[in-house]
Amino acid sequence: MKQTWTDYAKFVEDVMEREHIAGAAIAVAQHGSVLFQKGFGYRDVEQQLPVTPDTIFGVASVSKSFTAMAIMQLADAGVLSVNDPVVKYLPELRLRGVDDLENI
Repeated sequence: MKQTWTDYAKFVEDVMEREHIAGAAIAVAQHGSVLFQKGFGYRDVEQQLPVTPDTIFGVASVSKSFTAMAIMQLADAGVLSVNDPVVKYLPELRLRGVDDLENI
């Protein structure tokens, strides 16, 4: 049986209902091309405002995980070392009153 994007959208809707997820924006890309994008549910349940592919969500602390994953991928590729000081890549970053970052 050939899977379609309609099947995938139905799967997402089923998961959202089961897990009580109000809204989500999903995109699937391959080699720089967007193969599928769709908004599901509501960005504001009370006002019934739908999610669209352009809806911006706050990611809160999840951005720390994304950053850590990106750093590890760059380290695996030999682009940087996890032992490099952050200021090597962000020279404008300075912590007030801290001279030796390894001792924080």
